[in-house]
Amino acid sequence: TFISILRGKANRNATPQNGYHSANCTTLNLFLDGHINLDGEILAVTRDTGPIQIAATPAFEFIRL
Repeated sequence: TFISILRGKANRNATPQNGYHSANCTTLNLFLDGHINLDGEILAVTRDTGPIQIAATPAFEFIRL
């Protein structure tokens, strides 16, 4: 189920009864203790240093030739 959710195609087990709730957001804050992999670099993170923030950027257009 987790992999299907990551792909954006929640399967039949991803239901509110099973604890799955879907919503759109522009920013996600993660409070973690441990290590994360960011572009191949392992970083140590703690809750004391604040959240890891993942944010959407404004859309931009590509130049078409």
